[in-house]
Amino acid sequence: MKKVFLLAAVAFATSVNAQVIQVDGEALGLNKDEAVALTAGTAVGSNAAIDVTIAFDDTYKLVDNTAGLAGTDLKFNQIEFDGNVVVTKTGIQGQNNPKDAEGNGPAVVPAKPVSGAYTLVTAKEDGMVYVASKLSSNKSYAIFEDGASIGYKFAVQLDAADDRIKGALLSGALSDEDAKNPQPWLIRIVTGEAEGATAGNGLGVLAFPVYKGSQYLVGASGSKITWCGVYYKAQDDAVIALSEDTGAAEKVTIYDGTTGIANVAAAKAENGRMFNLAGQEVSKNFKGIVVVNGKKFMNK
Repeated sequence: MKKVFLLAAVAFATSVNAQVIQVDGEALGLNKDEAVALTAGTAVGSNAAIDVTIAFDDTYKLVDNTAGLAGTDLKFNQIEFDGNVVVTKTGIQGQNNPKDAEGNGPAVVPAKPVSGAYTLVTAKEDGMVYVASKLSSNKSYAIFEDGASIGYKFAVQLDAADDRIKGALLSGALSDEDAKNPQPWLIRIVTGEAEGATAGNGLGVLAFPVYKGSQYLVGASGSKITWCGVYYKAQDDAVIALSEDTGAAEKVTIYDGTTGIANVAAAKAENGRMFNLAGQEVSKNFKGIVVVNGKKFMNK
């Protein structure tokens, strides 16, 4: 695992600093109703900094951005990168869970997958990659750099969810050290509770550094990651927002390049009591998602 960004990354910021790859399922010959085979190496998109391809042979379906997530108002074309790039194309979703050579997924053993719905990012420059996707609070996501499991940051606006967290902004980070262990669910990374099982779907981002000449496998364990866009930037300072529609003035920042969420502060008790997601009253020292006066906050 490479630990330090090269200073040279700043020098080429003007030429490859901000580039989006819109995942277009229709261009790949996919449809919503019948899974279509895509072979390893099939190009998903490319720019001056990264190439994105299908990692392993698998069957894929198109995910229509106008339909969005089942049971929600969230649509892929609501995601914006740095305020001026909107993901407008269709997403893609594989049909087989990733497995390593022994038949295990990264949630069981953090070993390099060799089959299933994984996507490959090949870095041609140093920088940061942001994967816009459907994310679930009760799923494990894993990223491998040249075959070794690495950490990442994430942020997601939950919509279709357990009512206790519906509408919550969820963000956190999996450390490089923790990435050496079986991959936990996103909700468990945030709350630190090994048995936390709150389920919710939303739109969000996985963010991780890339280094020229290295390859990165990105996917979900026990599920199939849904890709709708990939963003490259030389520095980790992208602002990724979710708007009600592509022309809305009101936007929710789901990732600000530093803490992961820009507009969620620690909860203040004020006149209300503070509760965790299980409905138990907690003190102001509790870390994780809390409910105060009927509103959800991330208490850090």
